[in-house]
Amino acid sequence: MKYLILGFILLGCSSKEPKEKPIIYPEESAEVNTTNPKSPSIVAKQLAAEQGSHFVTELNFDKGSTKLNQDHRKELTRLYKEARQEQDIETIQILSWPDSKKSDEQTGLADKRAKIVKKYLKGLDDEITFIEINMANKEDESDLKKSLKIQEAYKDKTSLVMVIFVPERH
Repeated sequence: MKYLILGFILLGCSSKEPKEKPIIYPEESAEVNTTNPKSPSIVAKQLAAEQGSHFVTELNFDKGSTKLNQDHRKELTRLYKEARQEQDIETIQILSWPDSKKSDEQTGLADKRAKIVKKYLKGLDDEITFIEINMANKEDESDLKKSLKIQEAYKDKTSLVMVIFVPERH
């Protein structure tokens, strides 16, 4: 009887090949490379939720660049279409960061990034209100900026533009 029970235990512990092979991402994949994630950060999603939205994206710019690349355009168009399908958009909030700590030149770079994103989105819908928030601008103390300061999650962010599509409130 002991041997029979021991046999069942050993048989139950034997390993088998899994039915599905695990997904192994290449090292350069966005799922592995956290400096270039495919989806917005948790903090970005939380900030969007505070605004009553779940339509948010983060665009990472090359250092010194204000150019919207093809991936940026695709992501903005995709997100705009998704947001419009669900409900009308009241405002689009654009938060922009410079490449390095605050200086007049860097403040200007963050402004240019926000403006280029706004220009592209205006091409999709020119009736939406835009709010641009330059994270390098000391005078700008919007509620969104204060919320980010509280979270401290973005204190070292650079070369980033966050776009939040805020739905109309009925």
